[in-house]
Amino acid sequence: MSLCRMSPTPSGNDNGSVEALDEAARHYLNMSAEEFLRQWKAGHFRGRRACSDPRIAYVASLIPDSMR
Repeated sequence: MSLCRMSPTPSGNDNGSVEALDEAARHYLNMSAEEFLRQWKAGHFRGRRACSDPRIAYVASLIPDSMR
């Protein structure tokens, strides 16, 4: 299943932290966690480029379950 079609986070990510998400989003994507989540929920990362970009996959894997 493509990252773009799965839920924003792998199941069981209860230990994720907003700080880690923000740090990774800023480092890899030059945006805050808040902006990443806004774009993620709006479907901005569903395109071909986004689906194959490991930086997006990594940042998405850090989304805590509570923020889905």
